[in-house]
Amino acid sequence: NLRVGSRTPASLELTWDNSEAEAHSYRVVYSTLAGEHYHEVLVPRDTGPTTRATLADLVPGTEYGIGISAVMDSQQSVPATMNARTELDSPRDLLVTASTETSISLSWTKAMGPIDHYRVTFTPASGMASEVTVSRNESQLTLSELEPGTEYTISIIAERGRQQSLEATVDAFTGVRPITQLHFSQLTSSSVNITWSDPSPPADRLVLTYRPRDEEAAQQLALDGTRRHASLTGLRPSTEYLVSLVAVHGAVSSEPVTGSITTGMDAPKDLRVGNITQDSMVIYWSPPVAPFDHYRISYRAAEGRTDSTAIGNDATEYIMRLLQPATKYEIGVKSVRGREESEVASITTYTAMDAPLGVTATNITPTEALLQWNPPLMDVESYVLVLTRHTVAGETILVDGINQEYQLTNLQPSTTYTVAMYATNGPLTSQIISTNFTTLLDPPTNLTASEVTRRSALLSWVPPVGDIENYILNYRSTDGSRKATHRFSHLLLLASIRVQELIVDAEDTWIRLEGLSETTEYTVRLQAAQNAMRSGFISTTFTTGGRVFANPQDCAQHLMNGDTLSGVYTISINGDLSQRVQVFCDMSTDGGGWIVFQRRQNGLTDFFRKWADYR
Repeated sequence: NLRVGSRTPASLELTWDNSEAEAHSYRVVYSTLAGEHYHEVLVPRDTGPTTRATLADLVPGTEYGIGISAVMDSQQSVPATMNARTELDSPRDLLVTASTETSISLSWTKAMGPIDHYRVTFTPASGMASEVTVSRNESQLTLSELEPGTEYTISIIAERGRQQSLEATVDAFTGVRPITQLHFSQLTSSSVNITWSDPSPPADRLVLTYRPRDEEAAQQLALDGTRRHASLTGLRPSTEYLVSLVAVHGAVSSEPVTGSITTGMDAPKDLRVGNITQDSMVIYWSPPVAPFDHYRISYRAAEGRTDSTAIGNDATEYIMRLLQPATKYEIGVKSVRGREESEVASITTYTAMDAPLGVTATNITPTEALLQWNPPLMDVESYVLVLTRHTVAGETILVDGINQEYQLTNLQPSTTYTVAMYATNGPLTSQIISTNFTTLLDPPTNLTASEVTRRSALLSWVPPVGDIENYILNYRSTDGSRKATHRFSHLLLLASIRVQELIVDAEDTWIRLEGLSETTEYTVRLQAAQNAMRSGFISTTFTTGGRVFANPQDCAQHLMNGDTLSGVYTISINGDLSQRVQVFCDMSTDGGGWIVFQRRQNGLTDFFRKWADYR
């Protein structure tokens, strides 16, 4: 049951019933009956009872032999065959090239593919049709002995045997039919559309001229002779224009056909809104060019009545009040002069939703703060937070609408921040609320006691991130006494003062305590200061050492007592407290603990003497 569905000059649509065997595809073979243009294509089997395929790029008006075989694996059925012919191609671009009182000249584009001839039919307004046959090699024709001053409908088709193509048609007029009137439409403040009738004979070109009535300088548009309309743009508002159209035939120009139009008033420009609150907003605009008496402003809620008001022609803004919160408004502004009105400049916007309340910052640390607020009455889709500090560009944070707090992290210590926030719900936004807070001064870190001896210890720390002015250092021993310190070149001498706080320069990151009590536990606390701001404390604990030898007899025993610095020490000869002498102890050479008997300083002392001299 192979059959042809739709056909065109270049294609055939084929349909056939699927084979009973489970063929997965069909092989379609086709060519002209003369054996030319042979093609072969494999078509997948369609689901359902039939399969469809379209043969394209065929020769118009040509009969094709077609064979279709079912294919299953390597097997192929006996083909079903048929013949089918493509449609004839139609002649195109039928044009009237000239006309006289009794004749009309035509031209067209030849049809593709084989044809026998063309058939031209021409029918006057009286309705008596006539036909003429034209050779397939021709592409133009002059119809003569026609009725003067008569409109004709002319059509042309291609024929081959009984087969006919689609027709091409054109209207034509014998004699001279000038353009008699210009028709204006779609008039605005800056443009207009113009249409006109066909001239006969057809014009080679058209010249459209227009100018303001009160000016001599005119503008011209050169148009193709086949054009039947034009648009004038860039016109001045509220201005009368004179328009003329001339048809040019060779070197002869027709009498101009004229008309006039007056452009409309231009509307206010750049309409925009600002200062939007829950119940008000401000409308801004730029004035129109054309003179006018006043503005008329109208606004309407999405489901409410329209309110309007007139304001003076010198205004460029208007405050709309008593609006509904979170409501869509359609706003229009137009200029009015007498009974004439401009086009409407319009904009659609929303009033603000109610804002969140009471935003505050709590739990403030050097690097964190907790923002908390009360939600608005309306549903909130999200909150927008904008965090700014100093001259740094604001950071925008989006918070889900179900939240009423947000933890800020990674802040800079000792820095003042401004948080601006507003609520959103779709296109709606609330007013902005804001708060300021200052992060705390961060303390120094990693306070460590090292090189602890009987009477001294070295304290070191890592400075804070924020800028500081100085440090405050204090310490306490286990007996509860509190001592302050005095800094001199990183060497602190202790004093029995209970209430004084001592200041350490901001540039210092270590300090040595001297003159401590032996075998005593000390707690040291350190904090940073910037003006009146204080950081938190950091602390550490250490215990000074005790003496191994109560009365050292030499430098070695001093070293074992923990005296590691070279210098002058007191020793008791053979442990006799009545023989106490001061000696210089070298605590660094060869492990330390050496009594220095002689030491060169400037080379003036003679050391080459006998023991008796030293004794």
